[in-house]
Amino acid sequence: MGRGVNVEVLRAVEEVERAKAALVSAAPRGRSAGVPLAEALAGFEAHLREARSLVAKAGDGWGNADRDACERAIEEALQVAQWLRMDASPGGYETLYPILADAMRPLEVLDEVLRRRRG
Repeated sequence: MGRGVNVEVLRAVEEVERAKAALVSAAPRGRSAGVPLAEALAGFEAHLREARSLVAKAGDGWGNADRDACERAIEEALQVAQWLRMDASPGGYETLYPILADAMRPLEVLDEVLRRRRG
């Protein structure tokens, strides 16, 4: 059975989902170009910083191992975003998509933790 989830945990997961949506908005869809990558990254990073704050505030809403895993995942995603913003030069959308996926991959941990805690 799950261990329950407090409001900060749910809000942290919601912020991570908003971060992912912000980042994905850089990818073109059909005939429309995506938003500028810099704008998408700014939204991604802002939502992740808010999620990081909520994870810290959640206190007993996380077990120590879960909290540490979520904090590491958010930090890793922020590092990929920083690298992308500062050093990367995606040559086109074929190279952009895998980089966006790499930035979001660590964040799967938060969904796993939420599922496990809900039982």
